[in-house]
Amino acid sequence: DPLQHHGWFVLTESMLKNYPINYFPIELFEYTVSLMPKQGAEFKLSFEKKEWKKEYLSAFHSLSNGLLKKLKKNDFKKNAFYLKSLLSEFMLLPAFYLTAKNGKSIYKKNSFSLAKKDFNNQEWKVMEKVSEIRENWNYKISFIQQFLLNHSTFVIRKFGRKNAPEIPPKLVNQLNDDFLSEMKSLVVNMRNKVESESYD
Repeated sequence: DPLQHHGWFVLTESMLKNYPINYFPIELFEYTVSLMPKQGAEFKLSFEKKEWKKEYLSAFHSLSNGLLKKLKKNDFKKNAFYLKSLLSEFMLLPAFYLTAKNGKSIYKKNSFSLAKKDFNNQEWKVMEKVSEIRENWNYKISFIQQFLLNHSTFVIRKFGRKNAPEIPPKLVNQLNDDFLSEMKSLVVNMRNKVESESYD
């Protein structure tokens, strides 16, 4: 995906001796797939035994703060790359919300149905709208734009992000003030619930 924003993660064996459980939860390994046919690998993780709830809460606040700032600035309307980044971060909210609330990591795919239970249909409908946009994601990209966005040099990729494909007109119309207000409201509601149900 030339519009991906996260890049690749590579962990060496030495890194597994001080594994960042709050950054890449061990629950994710239940869903991993080996890239080598009919081959697997065994490895051991070592991580510091400590209270992770504060780190999970901090990660949720960092994500929600960033989203509120982006929604306020409206920079994401510049092109498809910035919009995709915003929508992808918004769809991380359910997992980060539940992790912050419960003090335990959860697989993103399972987080939507579980987080939905904490909100009424009116509050949650914007998450379903965003999910639908991503499910039907479509844009036109030129050869040059694809070349820049897939280049191995970071500076060139950064230039490509600023010159990424335009947002389709139909989608621009959907990103109206009401839609953005609904996104903001869900973020704020999640923050309020996390703060009111903080760990005892």
